[in-house]
Amino acid sequence: MIEHTGKYPPICIFPEGGTSNGHYLLTFKRGAFSSLRAVKPIVLKYSFGTLSPAWDIVPFVPLLIMQLSLFDFKCEIHELPVFTPNDYLFQQHSNKGEDKWEVYAWAIREIMSLVGDMEKNDQPFRDKLHYEAILGFRKESKKPEDEPLLQVQ
Repeated sequence: MIEHTGKYPPICIFPEGGTSNGHYLLTFKRGAFSSLRAVKPIVLKYSFGTLSPAWDIVPFVPLLIMQLSLFDFKCEIHELPVFTPNDYLFQQHSNKGEDKWEVYAWAIREIMSLVGDMEKNDQPFRDKLHYEAILGFRKESKKPEDEPLLQVQ
């Protein structure tokens, strides 16, 4: 039986779940940051030849077949030190969010953006869903005219 010590390894945050196409980093959600515990950011930087591994507008099965047919993918792994939020971070960057978790998520996103050489994109994920609905890849629950498709910033 494993003895419970109450200590858990830090959560690893990978930007792929929050990237638009491998070049832009989207905003992080509350999940990993709400407890204000240490995280260990790891940035994966992909390089590829003729086919981007980003799952943007290509349906999954054709994308998978094309990716398995090519062998020119490479991945650089940047393992960053464990980041623990502190009062200094929250005081110096209080303008980056209303809650502490938002400031913490902002700081991690800044670091990962710099290390991964990715631009930040604040466009909501629902815009991508609208775009995919227009292309016919998904059924849309709301009518496109209910919300703007793209918000120009």
